Amino acid sequence: MRQRTWTAEEELAIVMEGIKGSRSVADMCREHRISQTLYYRRSVAGHVSGGGQEGSHKWRLG
Repeated sequence: MRQRTWTAEEELAIVMEGIKGSRSVADMCREHRISQTLYYRRSVAGHVSGGGQEGSHKWRLG
């Protein structure tokens, strides 16, 4: 499966889009071509909890 490298800013924007709740996480993940599992893993372990790592991360494209 292909991987895309996301910057911390891009990752945060995706997580924040999901937190806004204007549409379902499933729809948002489909648009960005990431899995819901990965979205939740990033939102809980990453930026939302303040434990995000600096630099870029690789998310698998779905």
